[in-house]
Amino acid sequence: MRTVVFDTITGAPLLDVSSLVSAGSWSSKIDGSGQGSVTVRLREQPITRSTARDLFRANARMVAHVDDDDTVAAAGMFLTPDYDRDAGAVTCQWTDIRALFAQRMGFGVGSWGPSGTLTVTGRSRSGAVRAIVSRAMRDGEEPTWALPIDLPDDGTGAFTRTWPYYGFPTMEDCLAE
Repeated sequence: MRTVVFDTITGAPLLDVSSLVSAGSWSSKIDGSGQGSVTVRLREQPITRSTARDLFRANARMVAHVDDDDTVAAAGMFLTPDYDRDAGAVTCQWTDIRALFAQRMGFGVGSWGPSGTLTVTGRSRSGAVRAIVSRAMRDGEEPTWALPIDLPDDGTGAFTRTWPYYGFPTMEDCLAE
């Protein structure tokens, strides 16, 4: 099992930290509510202070535990890092993307009003998930909301639902439904 740090927006791998991990825990659940922590020894590889700060920035970086065939066992976004200067290590708590979706509304500041309503009509379940996750990433309107997520296939089906903006639905509310 490898532990790799990725850029949250692009999904680009930044550094394989497997040999530097001194402690960690993780959980992966089918409902996406996984979480964990990872402690990385910074003194064992020549990592500059500025690189370390950049590598463990909250929300801007993700960690993934990946097996030999590149299957992700668990992954999530870094929360606030905790630096221990005496130990020369940084510990980052991380949380699954679904926790982010539980905080992300179905509309941005600029789309309050009827344009913030999300309607999915005549889609398959995977098509509905595709529409919801695409909205969570703002359909490319605001590139800073982009996430390295491969969207599921679209397709027609019996799923139809409207989430009105005035109900303040989170993306997790929509996915759970």
